Amino acid sequence: MPSGSTHNAASVIMAVAIPMVLVYTGRSWTEAGAVAAGCLVGVVITPDLDVRHQVRSHEVIRRAGGCLAGALWSLLWWPYSRLIPYHRHWLSHTPIIGTSLRAAYIGLIVYGVVRLIGLDVLLPWWFTWSMAGLLMADAMHWLMDQFGSGG
Repeated sequence: MPSGSTHNAASVIMAVAIPMVLVYTGRSWTEAGAVAAGCLVGVVITPDLDVRHQVRSHEVIRRAGGCLAGALWSLLWWPYSRLIPYHRHWLSHTPIIGTSLRAAYIGLIVYGVVRLIGLDVLLPWWFTWSMAGLLMADAMHWLMDQFGSGG
């Protein structure tokens, strides 16, 4: 199986390549940027959050936000890792299903916090494009797991 850093490198490459193709084929820079953001989100909201120990995304958050952010990120995903029966289970690793499950998991938490502090927020229009980018990153992760030999 490819390593976390190999999966991350693929997500970063996709965050550059796919938006270039989108712009070349007539999509707007805003749409392409949202897809790029979704691909990059795949580095931290990865299918590998189903493991019961820290994964590369925890390290990315810790490096970007400090030890407290890394600890909070680990705590945030602890219940999710317990709900998924085992690593690479179809609930977490199948494109569309796994992506939707992780998006719903984090979305419900964000929605709860937003409601708790009294905000009323609608999803922005570019959310769909970002989800498309995350789905593409997840699909690449799945393909790499299926056919990759290492990394």
